[in-house]
Amino acid sequence: MPPRTIRIALFRNDLRLADNPMLHAAVNGADELVPLYCFDPRQLDLTPLNGRLELGKVDPARTWHYKFPRNQNMKAKFLVESVLDLQKDLRGIRSDLLVRFGAPDVVVSKLVKHLRTGQGAQDANVELFCQREQTYEETKVEEALRKTVHLTLTDGGSTLVHPEDAPFKPSYCPAVFTSFRKKVEGLRPMVRDLLPTPSSLPPLPSNAKDFLKSQDDPSLLESLADLKASSDERSTIPYAGGSSSALERLNHYCTPSGPLFTYKKTRNALSGRDGSSHFSPFLSVGALSARQIFWAVRAAEDKRDPPGGNEDSYWLIFELLWRDYWKFLARGPMDDDRMFALYGMQSAPGKKHEREKGKVHEWKQDEEMFENWKSGTTGVPFVDANMRELVTTGYMSNRGRQNVANFLTGQMCMDWRMGAEWFESCLVDHDVCSNYGNWTYVAGVGTDPRAGRNFNIMKQANDYDADGDYVKLWLPELKDVPREHVHHPWTWAEAGEKLGNYPSEPILHRQEWEKFLKNTKGGGGERTRGGGRGRGGRGRGRGRRGRGGRVGGTKNPRELNEQMQE
Repeated sequence: MPPRTIRIALFRNDLRLADNPMLHAAVNGADELVPLYCFDPRQLDLTPLNGRLELGKVDPARTWHYKFPRNQNMKAKFLVESVLDLQKDLRGIRSDLLVRFGAPDVVVSKLVKHLRTGQGAQDANVELFCQREQTYEETKVEEALRKTVHLTLTDGGSTLVHPEDAPFKPSYCPAVFTSFRKKVEGLRPMVRDLLPTPSSLPPLPSNAKDFLKSQDDPSLLESLADLKASSDERSTIPYAGGSSSALERLNHYCTPSGPLFTYKKTRNALSGRDGSSHFSPFLSVGALSARQIFWAVRAAEDKRDPPGGNEDSYWLIFELLWRDYWKFLARGPMDDDRMFALYGMQSAPGKKHEREKGKVHEWKQDEEMFENWKSGTTGVPFVDANMRELVTTGYMSNRGRQNVANFLTGQMCMDWRMGAEWFESCLVDHDVCSNYGNWTYVAGVGTDPRAGRNFNIMKQANDYDADGDYVKLWLPELKDVPREHVHHPWTWAEAGEKLGNYPSEPILHRQEWEKFLKNTKGGGGERTRGGGRGRGGRGRGRGRRGRGGRVGGTKNPRELNEQMQE
């Protein structure tokens, strides 16, 4: 009689049963199956569990260069909720999810030994399946896992276009998004059909649940995230983590008369539940697949009268292709970790990244200025409101992300990695490829190396928050500031008396803001003429004149990278 085949299905950023290539592959040919999720102390702060687990003392999870805490507040809550929702779904088909704490390679090594102690399992073939990831830390985990057990890595679970279908090899992924998009849109079909959702799975080995059984204590997860905490009432994403919530959102958004068909017109809204799709938190943990979104869009288009899509429904697919682009780049041209280097794609050996006129771009690491940016106290309300929303809710609109990133890198001239790592620390929808890829782009060190592309923050504020409603929502200190001064309160004659603790001067001032300050009423405009010194005596910002909010003068609006993340 041949030995049994026991498969371990290690869930990573694919926390769903539906359309899951890893699970589909692991089931095929398995006699028994062990679904597993590991809370890795390098990715989630497990220090609250010190002394309660067989892990020894663990250090706080930190970002790579600047050591910010990983998975803060709402982000940790969303992840834990997503894991618990997957466990619920597995139990619904008479299986279960082992939730364990520790580095995946260490946990899996112990699990393999434990499974072989089961009755008749001494000679069992124990194999591990997990989804392939693209970036440095994740691939290091895969290398470590390969040393402990026979490992099969599966593809296609995190992208819209399956890597095997791409019309180029990973190392030859087009460096420019337009070329990438045209190549993949030429595929027939471009997107594969959905994989079926399993209604049953191979049974668990008889001794599987005995493995580190003490870690089943629900209070452990409650120590990592306040699962009872409610979202801030101002939040645009008050969703629980998990596939159940993801499908509810998908079914609400992608209907024949739903917000999908106004997406392009509303996607730059700073607030509101249906301005954007808000699929990104679910995509980031894999509670929803890009293919599920694609086929939901197609189904909604088919049900319209007359059937068919429009520019808005196309634009949502377009944004999914931006997401694919960063993942393909990370696996190909950026697979040497340049995505995380100071000079990004311009940091090839022997080559310096230079700005216009041959000047080397000197990045600053001024901790005080950075603290102003991340705490929302720059004195520039449009920046500050977005940053406070991020810290409070773990989310920020696409338009907000573009502006605060550009302000940090193009106008404060700060090391872009400080901003990227702060986003990694806070964002509920953090996706490592999209986040770091977009920051390299905004900083001018990505695959499109043109530097100095600056938003005019005053024009952006007037265009997207003309009445100051968003700013006042997140900056209650400005509740009494008149509309005509709300985006530049330092021009208000009464600023010194009525701003409370809010800065009375911006941290920097840009000459191109002037034309948006000239028509303000109530006096005080003279205070900033001539590019007056910013708050704290730091003086004028650096960088060339902005271009009315456009990015780099690109003529085709479809090719602007406005997708910090959707």
